Amino acid sequence: FGLFTASHDVADDVQNLFNYLTGYSRSVDYRRLLVAPDELRSRIVSLIRNERPAPIGTTEAGAGRIVMKMNSLVDPEMIDELYAASADGVQIDLIVR
Repeated sequence: FGLFTASHDVADDVQNLFNYLTGYSRSVDYRRLLVAPDELRSRIVSLIRNERPAPIGTTEAGAGRIVMKMNSLVDPEMIDELYAASADGVQIDLIVR
């Protein structure tokens, strides 16, 4: 796997992740990466909810599109969140093998 980026945040996160995996440092809060199992699920749920339409009269984000690529989708909470977003008008494209 390779990654090319000009983002300093991503590069710092990858460096911190490798330091954590090799035992050189403790786990830290990542700015751009979603790292399992610490924060992956909660962050994805938050991102799904951010795509849902905002209540009338507010200026929040919403009614967007979600594209997810994964090996499987079996988590009941994640499935429920995706169904709820879809029911609210969010276009959802899943690539599941």
